[in-house]
Amino acid sequence: MKLTLTRINLHSKLVDIGTSAVLPMNICDRFRRDGDGIEDFFSLYAGDDYKDRSHPKDNSCIDSFWVDSICSLNSFNVDPSQDGIRVVTDESTSTKTDDLLSSQGSAIYLTATRINHACDGNCIRVFVGDMMVIRAFRNIKKGQEILFSYVDQFKSLERRQEKLKKHCFVCTCRLCKLDRDEPKEQRDLRQEMKKRFDKSEIRGVLHRPPYKNPNQIKKELSTFISCINQCYEQSNRKELRTDLFFISTAQSHALKVMKETRKAVECHQEQLLSLGCTLDGDLDDALCCSLFVNIFMQLYITTSDQKWLKKSKEAYGACSIGGQETFEECFKKVLMYKALG
Repeated sequence: MKLTLTRINLHSKLVDIGTSAVLPMNICDRFRRDGDGIEDFFSLYAGDDYKDRSHPKDNSCIDSFWVDSICSLNSFNVDPSQDGIRVVTDESTSTKTDDLLSSQGSAIYLTATRINHACDGNCIRVFVGDMMVIRAFRNIKKGQEILFSYVDQFKSLERRQEKLKKHCFVCTCRLCKLDRDEPKEQRDLRQEMKKRFDKSEIRGVLHRPPYKNPNQIKKELSTFISCINQCYEQSNRKELRTDLFFISTAQSHALKVMKETRKAVECHQEQLLSLGCTLDGDLDDALCCSLFVNIFMQLYITTSDQKWLKKSKEAYGACSIGGQETFEECFKKVLMYKALG
């Protein structure tokens, strides 16, 4: 029998499950032992009921309901991968079950929690152990606000808005506006195609190469992509075709395994375009580097492939965090690795 720990705040009506449910208790215990940082913590948003209240100066009296509300609205799930780094696209505080129960814990990050939400934000959260790193997903101009998504941007408009209810606002970001401007039947049709893809045998087969019938896999993936693209075309939507992202990922993976280098890279381009990234420098440098290394490591690079990939690298203007020299070093090492392999 599977048991789930649930916490319900009867004052705010907020519900938390799993590791998030024990966080307020841990914070209260911590402040009772040591009041260091208590003013910074209670300066965090806790809903309209607390906005005019004076912050406690010491730990002589801790309002557990106030702590509970702050945790519900500001906590993050710490869920590093086996490699120590994982891109987190899940919502920061929501009523989740499997995600919360599999995470290693929940925490309050005083600086990160002040970052506002947009479903199509310009940043992502990355965990290295229990340390959170905020990384730009695309170039951010001077004076431009840093934003990341509190919810999974690949979910439907209705699911995203439902998850955001507990934060007491309605999102009006570019992605939500584009979704609202479309007929609901078009959005529902795309969601149905995504569900069919998730339930199809092809999804499981993709992770078990070599493929018995690679041409059939390509054909089925192309059908999914074509149907979703057709929905977007019918509503005349050109931007943020996010419903294509995971199916394009699957297609690029299949093409890489089948040694179709050029088409694999083109699928990666489609993935980036579906997230609103242009290919003229509006890409995070490290993202580009990771993208190309990912391609290199999964291919037997031929001479013609090398030439084409170098052209792609130049077209992107891609470099790693350390600059062009670092990218070149990585580029050479991967090619050398494949040559030796």
